[in-house]
Amino acid sequence: MFRRVLFVLLTFTLVFSAAGPYAVVAKENKGEQQTQKLIKETEDTVVYQLVIDGKTYEFHESVKRLNEKKEKVKIKKYEVLDNKKKLVDTKVQFIEEQGEDLKITDGNETEIIQTAPSTKNAENQMVRAASYVTSSGGSYIADVRWKQYSDGDAVAIIPTDSKFTRTKNYQYRDFKAAANNVRSAEYDIATLGITGLLDAVVAAVRNGELISWTAAKRIAGKFAKAVPGVGTIWTIISYSQKVNAAHREFSHI
Repeated sequence: MFRRVLFVLLTFTLVFSAAGPYAVVAKENKGEQQTQKLIKETEDTVVYQLVIDGKTYEFHESVKRLNEKKEKVKIKKYEVLDNKKKLVDTKVQFIEEQGEDLKITDGNETEIIQTAPSTKNAENQMVRAASYVTSSGGSYIADVRWKQYSDGDAVAIIPTDSKFTRTKNYQYRDFKAAANNVRSAEYDIATLGITGLLDAVVAAVRNGELISWTAAKRIAGKFAKAVPGVGTIWTIISYSQKVNAAHREFSHI
């Protein structure tokens, strides 16, 4: 309920904004290295590039329809360096409709993404009688957030874990910045004006999994009730990148 209320507030705040999904992508790339590039898209193939941690990767996705509700996606990830491509990862995903939700599993049929909202929260509830919270931030919707205390302690939080550290810890500061980026990216999804989309995307990236193009397209299409535009897909992928980055920074603390 709290997440849905936040979604309504975000949408209300941004309803007067003229920036659409294409404008959002253009704004993010203006004056900076292009971080997203769609090279090819057909009914059963998509090729695109993403810049992750300063490195350019090219993803090749091949889609095979297994039945009316399930499809198989083979994903090849290449690192691009000096116009040469090196295969660094290959994976298989299955995308299956389950009523109002989408279930995405890996090649071993182990669930990796579920668009149904989760209520899990791993925040450490340890009593801190000697200090009090002086500031907090990040995303309460994705549960990627931070708190800082009067004694210089801090806590970094993701849905499945939390870590106490010090505010001076540079790895904590990197996580804090990444968590704030997640919060900012939620406004981009809210501006799309698609009811239920933010909840579904947040649920899909909750474990820090990077969403594939095909998965983003299926999620957007299910809630938009139409074929989603390229800008909408990029907005979802960009959000998943930011959540993925926050989870990586958390692991470094």
